[in-house]
Amino acid sequence: MLPKPSWLIPLEHAADAGIQVSAATLEQLFERCAWGMFYELTDLGSVLPKETREFEICANGYESLLVEWLSELNYIHTVEHYLFCSFEVNAINENYLRATVSGEKYNPSRHLIQNEIKAVTYHLLKVKACLTGGWRAEVLFDI
Repeated sequence: MLPKPSWLIPLEHAADAGIQVSAATLEQLFERCAWGMFYELTDLGSVLPKETREFEICANGYESLLVEWLSELNYIHTVEHYLFCSFEVNAINENYLRATVSGEKYNPSRHLIQNEIKAVTYHLLKVKACLTGGWRAEVLFDI
């Protein structure tokens, strides 16, 4: 299993799982939040970047954009059984995100699912610029 990076802090909350993520840029924050969600799902060290997909997400505000972004990735995981391991946000503003992600189809002989995420929630959701520079997000997952 890959070691947990210093910018990712797991959050405990009743029946939910969550993450706190810090990053230098907004693009990096959204990339790391996606990576952190899949880190909660599986051992990312076993996932290969075999296929690439493009995503465009629209929402009203950074918090909604983060929920829509992670929800779309989780939907593809749940319905099409994909695991993603590489995330690149190519464009972002308060209402729009365009990204490229890579991963592969779930293979039960190689991948262990640790937590199935039912939903990305708005509960205690935060996306904010830090006074000292950089960005921070907190997001909870219904598992």
